[in-house]
Amino acid sequence: MLFCGGYLYKIGQRSSLTCRTCRLSEYYEHIVMECNQFSTERDMLFNELYRFLPSPFHFQEIIFSNNADFKISFQFLINYNSS
Repeated sequence: MLFCGGYLYKIGQRSSLTCRTCRLSEYYEHIVMECNQFSTERDMLFNELYRFLPSPFHFQEIIFSNNADFKISFQFLINYNSS
């Protein structure tokens, strides 16, 4: 399972929902769209997504698409979870 800091905080497994890098609330949208720690991964993700979505695109389009090619977006989250 993939858990962001906000969820871990909500269930009492983390003392803060704050991103350790940016000091903002750490939810998946922050990780995928904003977090400075993952700027390189995000650039790679967005470069792939530009093939399928018109720019600019939004977090909901990335996460909730039925397009099988969006497996790359989930690979980004898997990479995040293992760091």
